[in-house]
Amino acid sequence: MNIPVRSASTTLTDQPETSAQANSSMAPRLSFNIGPGFFSSSRSSPTSSRIWPTTPESAELRVLLLRPGSSINAIYEAYLRLMNNTFHLPLPRTMHQVVLRRSVWPIHRIKLPDFSLQPDQFVVRQETRLREVIFQMRADGSEPTLADYHFVLEQMAAMGHQRGAYNVYMEIVKSGHKVTERTIALVLLALARRHKMRIYDDHIGHVAAESYGISERLIGDLLTLQEDLTKRISPMCLDLACRAFKITGSLDKFTTMLKLGYGVDVSQPDYLPLEFIERIQAIQKAMTNKVAGAPLFPVPEIPKFSTHTLNTTLDMLGRSGKPLQMVSAFEVLTNPLPASTRRDSYQYDAWEDDEPEKDPSNSASASLPEIG
Repeated sequence: MNIPVRSASTTLTDQPETSAQANSSMAPRLSFNIGPGFFSSSRSSPTSSRIWPTTPESAELRVLLLRPGSSINAIYEAYLRLMNNTFHLPLPRTMHQVVLRRSVWPIHRIKLPDFSLQPDQFVVRQETRLREVIFQMRADGSEPTLADYHFVLEQMAAMGHQRGAYNVYMEIVKSGHKVTERTIALVLLALARRHKMRIYDDHIGHVAAESYGISERLIGDLLTLQEDLTKRISPMCLDLACRAFKITGSLDKFTTMLKLGYGVDVSQPDYLPLEFIERIQAIQKAMTNKVAGAPLFPVPEIPKFSTHTLNTTLDMLGRSGKPLQMVSAFEVLTNPLPASTRRDSYQYDAWEDDEPEKDPSNSASASLPEIG
């Protein structure tokens, strides 16, 4: 059986174009604070057309969407003109989806905003456009897909807009979509980026309370996802979750996450925890049953402890009054025992109270890399 081994101010790089449409009466007037009904539409939902309409307004929009060099402002203005035409025919969902992605700045051109400005004009512009397109998509009889929601979450994460990201997350839950690891990771990323920004003294209390509530919900949902033993949680999501634990301070949930995700038991850091062993065995069994007679799918390597995750572990143990566990965890995680002294074999009786016995038939054993 395979044993895994454990193997850092809103401005744009280019300033956005000035949109004349933004000041017109046709532009949507939306507040900065996104409420719980961020993507809710009160308009009726007529049957969506399967063909693209041929009105002059839609023709203009089609040309702009098909032209790679079209500016985001030109696309959004043409879209608003079409949507504000009383007699416009319903657009297919695919057309709304293209507009959603082409009417805002791409995430690689977004830097962290300056939330000392209330509100930040760039954040307002981005989320206003996202909200309007989703609103119009539903008004035309189409529901946004999970991929559409993820695109919006990517924008919120890039801007470090934790409140907006969380409200989008709650809208995903209410809409009936199945929350995935990626969904949670994007909201956690927004949370982490928000805490990289400067938080002014008069905002600390509000931001801390908001962050605590968001972190508690997301960590709980992530641990629920981990109840499915055959699902692997990515190292990125684990690292983001560990950052969130600094906000919640929940040691019990933190140690559970370390056991399930990293294969680390802070009370016995020399051994792989039973919870992690059961997860690996479940993955191997699922892959074996999927294709009868096929070789076992290679078990992914145990995620490496990043420097930030190690610091979080030591900080959590220290603040919880567990200095002995903190010292032992630091020694083992930074200077792992030689493979010959590890006793991590998966082949042992879980009902035994004594230490797990090493399987002599298995020459591989799990070890921790040095942090460097």
